[in-house]
Amino acid sequence: MNILLVTDSYPPEIRSASHLMLELAEELNNRNYQVTVITTWPEYNLDQDFAQRRFSEMEVENGITVLRVKTLPHHNINYLLRGVAQLFMPVQFLWKLRQHRIQPDALVVYSPPLPLALVGCWFGRKKSRFVLNLQDLFPQNAIDLGVLSNPLQIRFFRALEGVAYSSADVVTVHSDGNQKTVLQQHPYLENKLRILYNWVDVEHHQTDIAHTDFRSKWKIKQKHVAVFAGVIGPSQYLELLLHIATQMQDETELLFLLVGDGMEKEKLQKLVREKSLNNV
Repeated sequence: MNILLVTDSYPPEIRSASHLMLELAEELNNRNYQVTVITTWPEYNLDQDFAQRRFSEMEVENGITVLRVKTLPHHNINYLLRGVAQLFMPVQFLWKLRQHRIQPDALVVYSPPLPLALVGCWFGRKKSRFVLNLQDLFPQNAIDLGVLSNPLQIRFFRALEGVAYSSADVVTVHSDGNQKTVLQQHPYLENKLRILYNWVDVEHHQTDIAHTDFRSKWKIKQKHVAVFAGVIGPSQYLELLLHIATQMQDETELLFLLVGDGMEKEKLQKLVREKSLNNV
């Protein structure tokens, strides 16, 4: 059985999406499925061991075929340009899949970005089974954040959302709360909506703590460390964390450690400097 995974991020990019899709691809490959991954060209948050590597459009990595597509910039840019890039992305993906004559029996599309679901819609018309893996509930999250407020744009993305959900054979969400929200807005999905909790290969990520010199390197050996790790964007609202850090500067044994990247990173770094926060 030929399975296609559709995602805008895949190793060597360091992102939650890339690792989720890698581990899914590896597990499907271990179960003797023929797995192809289509993704964007690696440019963002690269593992330093791969930063200078020259990539090919199509490679086979540990039995998994990886097809990389050069797209418009789609990370760490303003919302308008990101939206344009994401709308072009499914067209670019479908063109490459056609060039390489890839016809899957089933495919899993990772969303965001929601427009990639159009790849699933296209192959669904050709009798491929289509699973839509929802990580963010777009456009609702953008509306809630005030990022998306234009009525015409909202109607457009609501329509796109409806097409994606209707075309999918199965729609998965990663939490009970997301399932409840989706069913409130789209009750017709009751028979195709499933909870698929996010996974992790625990054994792969085991480390020997005794050989870790991270605390010594950053001179935080005796500190109590509160960690945020992930995307640094408007959805995370990390200004709240900086407000808390401001109120707790007298707690000299407490350190707030933010690890990640995103369009809000420089803004937060500037706020830390302006507030002279020595506990972040």
